[in-house]
Amino acid sequence: MIDPATAATVATGVLACKETIATTKKIKDDSEEAISWIENVKKKLGPYKPEVTNFDINYKTRRSELKLSLTIPKGLRRNTIGKIEIPAYNNFQIKEMIDNHFQQITGVWEFQDGRYIFKTNQLPKSSESFLLTLNGKISDTLLNYLIRIQPSTNPNKDNNTDQYWLACHLKDTNILKGWWDALSIREIDIGIKVAIQRCFTNSVPKDVMERLEAQREWNRQGAARRFDRQGVFQAFRYGRRARAASVLDIDEIYKLIVEISSAQKFEEYLSVERPFDILGVEEDKNFDFYPERMNVDVITALNSNNPTAEGNLTFKRKEYEESIKSVIEKEKEKKKPTKKKGRRESPKDVNLDNVFEKSDSDD
Repeated sequence: MIDPATAATVATGVLACKETIATTKKIKDDSEEAISWIENVKKKLGPYKPEVTNFDINYKTRRSELKLSLTIPKGLRRNTIGKIEIPAYNNFQIKEMIDNHFQQITGVWEFQDGRYIFKTNQLPKSSESFLLTLNGKISDTLLNYLIRIQPSTNPNKDNNTDQYWLACHLKDTNILKGWWDALSIREIDIGIKVAIQRCFTNSVPKDVMERLEAQREWNRQGAARRFDRQGVFQAFRYGRRARAASVLDIDEIYKLIVEISSAQKFEEYLSVERPFDILGVEEDKNFDFYPERMNVDVITALNSNNPTAEGNLTFKRKEYEESIKSVIEKEKEKKKPTKKKGRRESPKDVNLDNVFEKSDSDD
């Protein structure tokens, strides 16, 4: 007899497997629907020898542009066929049509009842070669079906750097059929979270670190739901000792950390191998005194000639740590001549007597 716990585990696994299969099938179905529509457009325009010359996709914006070359002879054939109807698909629309002299052709396409009507008998007689451009938005499911992105989450570390491996490629899928050569996907955006918290703990001088820890403890006591007389008193004494040992106050330290961890400053310690480029860096906004990570966006492009992109994003960790230490030490040197001796106030000039008096009245 099967143990009930084992049976439940098996049932959960089977259900998860079925959901995965269903999701995969939906992605495949949605992708094939989009490709089938393009093939249907080609079929409808079949008499005019349509060829997909360019299928350009912007991965970041999901916008796409499809170009079809058409050969439409003058005379009886053009007039006999007369009109061609093409069903609309999602938000794809006909952007423009030009001839081989780059002159825009107007008045030959009309949208009615969810269909595009191509009035071939109204084409100008000055040309037989045309380029039709359609644009629209590609679904995430189709993009996921076309591209595999594999960014590194755990860097390869040495004494000086952290290296994040980047890889993406076009999938070998037969749904592209006869127009693989026309496919181009631009601005493929890969996000990397570069850990930097340890850079600060390794580099911030001891006296400054104690000043930060003292302020953190004081803030923690202030945010506590219940008043802890002993905890507040200890945080107060810790703060006094830390302030006496450091020439920098908490606002000055925080300002330095914000400066060091700015996107512009941090990008100086990054490099990436071709065919990747750094698109931008975003600071971690949610941090106490120093950030845990920086968000780095890199981009690349793929096409039939270059279906694979691989390379390393390198964070010059050692140089960054040295920069943190150098900036803080320089600021400390500037402050030393003006350092005053004597008793220092608690963090943020808190009057501890008032705190205790308030506590006693509450009791």
